[in-house]
Amino acid sequence: MSSRNSSIRPGIDFNGIVGGNIGPGERSVLPSSATARLSFRLVGGQRPEHIRALFRNFVEARLPAGCQVVFEGGRRER
Repeated sequence: MSSRNSSIRPGIDFNGIVGGNIGPGERSVLPSSATARLSFRLVGGQRPEHIRALFRNFVEARLPAGCQVVFEGGRRER
């Protein structure tokens, strides 16, 4: 794909992922928490609040029983 095509398509970028058991306490194979920082590239006609709601609904619909998700941000910082 050319750079021209990739720059006009919507997309999600993972800017950072952190997970694992750090600090004192017991360890297990699965980390007790994980964090991801994402950014979305929107194109004409997409509304940030609508895309944010779609993404949150997508994640929440796939969340395993006994797990929780917390969303932060969503405001444009200048």
